[in-house]
Amino acid sequence: MNQLPIIITGIHIDLTEAIHTIVHEKMAKLFQHNTRIVQIRVELTQDSNKLDHKTFMAQGIVELPGPNLIVTTDSDDLYRAIDDLELQLLRKLRQRARMARSKRKQPAY
Repeated sequence: MNQLPIIITGIHIDLTEAIHTIVHEKMAKLFQHNTRIVQIRVELTQDSNKLDHKTFMAQGIVELPGPNLIVTTDSDDLYRAIDDLELQLLRKLRQRARMARSKRKQPAY
């Protein structure tokens, strides 16, 4: 299997093998949509400031030529936050590709 450049960091979270597997599966889909991705950094954070209420944040930084894509999501469930992160990053990649196509179709004056 080809090693994809995916860096996973956990803040106040123990990163288990299951979390690593899920994040790698989700972020590998991004490489199928854009082959020019240099690397993806995923930061998972647990915030437990409120009593008996944990909030999980997932931040994804997709490094590619041009401006990087940065997305942050939060949820009560870590896996839901990872799913939301994947969907938002896919949406941003599609939006960037659509903008590049529309700029190519503009007539030169």
